[in-house]
Amino acid sequence: MTAGIYRPVDDAVRIAVTELVRWIHNDYGLSELHAYELCSEVCKLHLTEMVDPNYVVIASMQKKFLPPCAGKTARRRKVAGLLSATKPPHTRLMFSKELLDHFQNPRNAGELQSSTVSVEVSNPVCGDILRLAARVEDGRIAEARFLCRGCTTSIACASRLTELLTGREVIALSKITAQVIASSFGELPPETIHGAHLAADAVQALVTEYAARR
Repeated sequence: MTAGIYRPVDDAVRIAVTELVRWIHNDYGLSELHAYELCSEVCKLHLTEMVDPNYVVIASMQKKFLPPCAGKTARRRKVAGLLSATKPPHTRLMFSKELLDHFQNPRNAGELQSSTVSVEVSNPVCGDILRLAARVEDGRIAEARFLCRGCTTSIACASRLTELLTGREVIALSKITAQVIASSFGELPPETIHGAHLAADAVQALVTEYAARR
C-alpha cells in the first residue's frame, strides 16, 4: 500500500501508482512493465481530500496477488504466474516504454492561465476526466496543457496529445484522431484504447469551442 499527496489529483494518482510499482519491482523482482501490468488489473485507488488542500491517493491490492514467499526468485515466479492468470496472452505487455514514460513524466501538465480556449471531456463508462486548454496565436496552437484524472493510458495519451497539438493550425486539428494518438505509442490494445478516444474527444471539443468563440 502506498500513498501520493499532491495537487492536482492526477499527480497524486501518478505518484501513488508509481510508488506501488517501484515496490513490486524491488520486492518481487518483476520488471517495471510487468509491475504496471499487474497494477492495471488488480490495483485499487482510494481518494481523500485533505484540509491543506491536498489529495491523498492510496494505491493497494489484495494480499493474494502479492503472496509471501521465501526469496525474491520464488516471489517473482509466484506473482508472474498470477499476472498471467489475470488476462489472456494477447493482452499482455499492455504498456509500451513510450507510454509509461508519458505517464511517469507527463508533458505539459497543469493549468494554462493564458488559454484562448479550454474544454473538459469525460468517459462515462470508466469515469476518466480530461481538461484540455490551449493558447492560439495566428490560427496555430502556441501552447497546450492538460489536467487528467484517469488511468495510466488516459494520462499518457493526454500528455502525448499536447505534443501533437503544439504548432498545428486549428483547422488541421481534426486530423488528430484516436488512431493517430494510439499509433504514436506503437499500438494500444482494445482494453486501453479508451484513453486515446478520450484525448481525441478533447481535440474535437476544443475545435468546436474555438469556432464558437470566433
